[in-house]
Amino acid sequence: MAFIWWKTARSPRGALYEGQKTGTLCDIGCFSFYPGKNLYAFGEGGAVSAKDPAYIDKVNVFKNQGNRVPYYHEVVGYNMRLEGLQGAVLSVSLKYLDGWNARRTEIGTRYDEQITNPLIIKQAHPANTTTVYHMYEIQVPDPEGFLKYMADNDIQCHRHYPVPCHLQKAYEDLGYGRGDCPNAEQLAAHCATLPLFPEMTDEEAGLVIEACNRYKA
Repeated sequence: MAFIWWKTARSPRGALYEGQKTGTLCDIGCFSFYPGKNLYAFGEGGAVSAKDPAYIDKVNVFKNQGNRVPYYHEVVGYNMRLEGLQGAVLSVSLKYLDGWNARRTEIGTRYDEQITNPLIIKQAHPANTTTVYHMYEIQVPDPEGFLKYMADNDIQCHRHYPVPCHLQKAYEDLGYGRGDCPNAEQLAAHCATLPLFPEMTDEEAGLVIEACNRYKA
């Protein structure tokens, strides 16, 4: 896990809310570099950003087994130091991030404009936001049937995520039940993810669009 102090938002182009980069909208921003993300390592990794160096100081202590000086532990911490190999991969990958995001935006915009099947509900993008299309989520009446239909057309799709947080066993002690978060439950019950990645060709994107527009529940 890497930790960064951002005095100003001079990161590469990315997702924006009202012209401000995500990760700078609050006191602390968190990023994942898991394989499959827009910026990815070859294994586990992530970063925390903050404008206040005091926050970064505390996070650095937590990530390093709770110590500033070796063998002297101030707090109970964690072993979350980013491997050197992952840091090297990210340093190289960062040079390509703007181009990858631009290609994702090309494909995502094409999906937005050319998928016209009324059975497929696409995400809305408010005018005050800029997305970099990490994933392309849709809602369909029968997600499992949709995934099978797409697989029959040699197109691999996924579901992110079929069980909302409040219904996960890990959080059952909080006492939430079905019906407590209806919007999350609606999305989870109907979600499907279309393929979208920078290396995707125009022809491949066209096949996805054609299959989506032929889909019948």
